[in-house]
Amino acid sequence: MEIRAEGVTFPSDGDVLRGHLCLPAEPGPHPAVVVIQEIWGLNDHIRDVAGRFAGEGYVALAPDMYSREGGAPSQDLEELRRFVGGIPDRRFVQDLRAAVAYLRGRTEARGERIGAIGFCIGGAWALLLACHEPIQACADFYGRIRYPELSDAKPRHPIDYVPSLACPLLGIFAGDDPMIPVPWVRDIEEALRAHGKSAEVHVYPEAPHAFFNDQRDSYRPEAARDAWAKTLAFFGRHLKGA
Repeated sequence: MEIRAEGVTFPSDGDVLRGHLCLPAEPGPHPAVVVIQEIWGLNDHIRDVAGRFAGEGYVALAPDMYSREGGAPSQDLEELRRFVGGIPDRRFVQDLRAAVAYLRGRTEARGERIGAIGFCIGGAWALLLACHEPIQACADFYGRIRYPELSDAKPRHPIDYVPSLACPLLGIFAGDDPMIPVPWVRDIEEALRAHGKSAEVHVYPEAPHAFFNDQRDSYRPEAARDAWAKTLAFFGRHLKGA
């Protein structure tokens, strides 16, 4: 399917944020997805994922979550962790809610059929968005379940927000991921069950963190293909339904 792609801006709490918008070539309105970056920032991989969604008939917006800082300050992982750790989760939630509001204002998008998908730290942000904004579906790809420590910027672990989750959740995790050990995945599964949430969680036993990213050494094609198929089926049920 042919798509259209463009850089866009949208307001959030007095600032102007940047994003990468991908649209199906066919006239809409279409269901929409917010595509949330890994810790590395809004890069070619995330733009490509947004394009894949547009090719499947979704309006896809990938916001630059570091817009206020002018983009990622570095590609050094430890520096990025300190950088992200100093930004309040409430700001990330605010900016993602602004992204949802922007999509609701696009005539090409179905405002009542919006989902979110996030990768790496973006997976945790997708979960937080779904706990603060009435979207229709959320996919979390190996997002943080617990932070190394809490702070004023991160006053609660992502798992602690599960009681507020208000839409179906797809959880995709890696079995060989020291940052998100499988026992933590089982903990969030139990929390989802305990609070009566609609959720499906999948763990790929041999896969490492970021196995979906085909531009990094962590890429595992077979697991990535299966996870993408599950994602399309999940969003198809919850966003493309009548």
